[in-house]
Amino acid sequence: ELRIGTSMLMAGGGGSYNGPGKPAALHMEVADCDAAYKKAMEAGAESLYPPEDKPYGERQAGVKDPAGNMWFLGTPFPDAPRLEGIRTVTPFILHGGALEVIDFLKRGFNAREVGVHKSPEGALVHGSFWIGDSLVEMGGHGFYPSAFYLYVPDADAAYRQAVEAGAKGVQPPADQPYGDRMGTVED
Repeated sequence: ELRIGTSMLMAGGGGSYNGPGKPAALHMEVADCDAAYKKAMEAGAESLYPPEDKPYGERQAGVKDPAGNMWFLGTPFPDAPRLEGIRTVTPFILHGGALEVIDFLKRGFNAREVGVHKSPEGALVHGSFWIGDSLVEMGGHGFYPSAFYLYVPDADAAYRQAVEAGAKGVQPPADQPYGDRMGTVED
């Protein structure tokens, strides 16, 4: 587990995990997008796109780390509206079937919609949702499989709810040697 600003991240894939790699896409709020981009590039990142002003209220750059994770580094414009409770790092799901995933997040994990922006054709451009006290963002361009570790009050109940909402049960909840009770579903 790693702490970045106000966020806790879990890195995994070692030990008994034998499945395919599932790099993540993450939106990280930084004080200076240009400096963060430069530092990431010096550390060995691959550029997805250089810093540029975005119409949704931030200066943003994209990089891919050596493990294949995509990081969207953003500095909000001073006058841009801010979500109460947003943390330094926000998971970002890129998915071609995004509207179906939104429905699943609501039914499977009680996600509360913050905002959904669609193209004139009805495709998802950007969405944001609260799951518990965590914000999750989503874009509908392309498919990039990710894995998320959700801390919930009752792993067994959350697993059942997700499966009832249409998730594929991958691993039923079981006590783990590191102290968590964990189950795995695939949306």
